[in-house]
Amino acid sequence: MKKRVCAVAVCAALVMTLISGCGKKDDGGDTKKKVTTEAVIPEKTTEQLTTEDQNAVQSEEAIQAYMDFLNGKSKVTTSDELYAEDDYRRDYGLALGTYSYEELKKAVAELEMDGSMTRYTFLDFGNDGIEELVLRFDNHTPDLMNWVGIIRYTGSGLELNYYYEDGYRVYSNLYTSGYLKIGGSTGAGSYTNSLIGFDGSGVGSEVFQVNEYYGPFIESLRYEVDPSYRGGSEKYMELSEDSMFSVREYRDDTQIAIAVLEWSEDETTRKKEEAVIDEFVSLGVKLLSEDEINQLSSFDMYATTEVTWEELDDELGSSNGSDVGSAVSDSTEANITIGYVSDDILAGDYYEYKVCEDDFSTQVALKTDAPIQDFTILELSLYEVSEDGQMVFTASPITSYPELTPDKSVVLTMVFMEYTPTVGISYVDACGVKHVYGISMSGYDGSVLLADVVIFE
Repeated sequence: MKKRVCAVAVCAALVMTLISGCGKKDDGGDTKKKVTTEAVIPEKTTEQLTTEDQNAVQSEEAIQAYMDFLNGKSKVTTSDELYAEDDYRRDYGLALGTYSYEELKKAVAELEMDGSMTRYTFLDFGNDGIEELVLRFDNHTPDLMNWVGIIRYTGSGLELNYYYEDGYRVYSNLYTSGYLKIGGSTGAGSYTNSLIGFDGSGVGSEVFQVNEYYGPFIESLRYEVDPSYRGGSEKYMELSEDSMFSVREYRDDTQIAIAVLEWSEDETTRKKEEAVIDEFVSLGVKLLSEDEINQLSSFDMYATTEVTWEELDDELGSSNGSDVGSAVSDSTEANITIGYVSDDILAGDYYEYKVCEDDFSTQVALKTDAPIQDFTILELSLYEVSEDGQMVFTASPITSYPELTPDKSVVLTMVFMEYTPTVGISYVDACGVKHVYGISMSGYDGSVLLADVVIFE
């Protein structure tokens, strides 16, 4: 099936948190009515409505319009702005046109999905008092990408103004503040994060981007700062796999800045690394300290809480016109989280397994907020790297637990081998779907995370 090129190029091939679940119909609430006697208050005329009142009315109209769309009663039209700068992508991405909910889901599936779970939320981008619909198609196949579109009520119809993808090697965090953090691995030796901000129409633009490069992979930065560069410089090739050289880059509309995170201890190798840095400075790149670059690239002032997704049961939320609200799941989602072991974890109940224990080992804890079956710890071995940089692994079970529940964590003692996962997990969710993930370390901040991996069968 065709691979799409994202309409807004945030990252190349990008790693991430995972959600799995299946929808369930609400049994309905109390049908009793309470009759009261109240004074009748005349409605305000349009002229009497304040801006706040008007926004409230428009927001209510917008929510109804989104519900009608999810129930198959209306259609959404793609914005021409999706392809304003890159018309050639029309052959690869979502074609411009008008779609019902079912037509949109089918069109996205034809790009690179074999089936998906629909989730949605409402978010006021631009803080103009009118919410947008954020529609998410979560792929049933973890090795492929998920699709997220932002739909705006225009007052007379619906418009799809922006979309992005996450999934294999790509994570995304959408915050209630209206900002999107997206990034992941761009190969064996580089990592990227971008912060996307949105206007009141739900159109996104990059606020800043942070990249990390290891050894010879810093050559990628050369292409960005020197349009005349054609590749093949020995300066980068001489930074062999043994180089400890790592660089963090910050870029926005006004500047490109870098900081060296680590130099090689070998004196000869370090001189080569210093020559590379001197060359970038001569090309106009600012050289800053690690603290200065971290201050520039901090996401903390933008990140609030992540949005809460509602689940849509397609069998209920379709053209039959049934109520979308009754299709929202309330208890079937399972969120798997991972982090370094804390005192709270060790004070509670947990399974413990030592994958590898030596002077370089560390402890991580895995938790679920809903029961999952066949939770298995895997040994991952790199099988091959495809031409497009995609890593493929073989997986062998180490140990397993019939069920993992919220009241009992799994604590693993293990060693991280740079940024290529050697330990993974698999489990079966409430829908009977098997998920496989690698345990990896972020090249950005050293945090531990779960990343989608491709397994050779």
